[in-house]
Amino acid sequence: MALRPNETRSGGLLRLPGEPGWAIALAGVFVVWSPAALEAGWWLLLGLAVAAVMAALGVLADARGEVHDGPTAEWLGVAGRSLGASAIALTAADSVVDASARPVAVLLLVLITLFVLRGGVLRPRFAALLGGLVVLLLLAAAVIVLLSPPVTPASEVIIGGPEGTATAAAFLLFLFAPTVSGDTPTVARGILGVVVTAVTAALVGAGLLLLIGPGALAEATTPLRAAVAGTAAGPLVAIAAVLAGVLALVALIRRDASALVRLADAGEIPHPIARRDRRTGVPAAGQLVVCLVSVLAVVILDADALLAFAVGAALVALIVRRLDGGGAAARWPAIVTSTGALLLLLALPAATAAAVAILLAGLLIVRAFRR
Repeated sequence: MALRPNETRSGGLLRLPGEPGWAIALAGVFVVWSPAALEAGWWLLLGLAVAAVMAALGVLADARGEVHDGPTAEWLGVAGRSLGASAIALTAADSVVDASARPVAVLLLVLITLFVLRGGVLRPRFAALLGGLVVLLLLAAAVIVLLSPPVTPASEVIIGGPEGTATAAAFLLFLFAPTVSGDTPTVARGILGVVVTAVTAALVGAGLLLLIGPGALAEATTPLRAAVAGTAAGPLVAIAAVLAGVLALVALIRRDASALVRLADAGEIPHPIARRDRRTGVPAAGQLVVCLVSVLAVVILDADALLAFAVGAALVALIVRRLDGGGAAARWPAIVTSTGALLLLLALPAATAAAVAILLAGLLIVRAFRR
């Protein structure tokens, strides 16, 4: 398959330089605040600081050339991204239609999966244009809220305190999309991305805490929409949530597609679903199975639970990456990040940690029998 100008091959899948990985953080701004506020209350921003430090150390640990994950870490990454996509799709749909959110979220997931399977890409300039539009919509919403503050009803939700900082940090780590296999990260660019994400998220988080308080924030299914409830800014935030969600879903599903190609190359996908699409090189049946998992997750779970499972899978994938790192795993950033990831995993709700542990055990057992 011939490559068009400015395109590179990553795991057999056509992938444009500058694919909008930042879009995951942009969409995460609409998703992460409710569970983080429930766990840490006013200490939410301390959790954000912990997550930012973890992300920065991860950049240092991965800055040793091209990143290569083993099959177990790849599968965990696929699981984490598919559940994260479910959380983003459900939040975007909730921001617009409320009662009919689940069918709309399912439609979003299916349409974007088909878009990726057909070889669809978002050109960097177009993605940047949409991202800039999201930022402008949110800035306009902020101005409207400053001129006409919403009336926030009293909340009876019992929120956490400093003891929930680690759990909040785990949820907020979703804002800092990790390096994926096949990338060649640089320290300067990676640290700059972490700083920009952390500062932007801190401004948004502080604004939400001051505007509606941690109780109302914890109670809201769509935190940013709740912060502008009853004002003219509501439609602006809803449109921004959908645009950010679409950008992030394209990035997440394309990353899953690339991972499935690498897994198929390694013989890790059962033959019936490993057949490649001639146009993209992606195992189409495998991609549809991942989409089915995302759809079922949307039907069964709420956005907070989906986020918890996504973060849990990503944390275990990070630990496995460090363990598979050979000599590089002995470097201090790798040791600190793997230890921190374990602590954040244990800080997640017990059901989440148990489910991720079962997933890991299942992967190891299946791989052992396939050898």
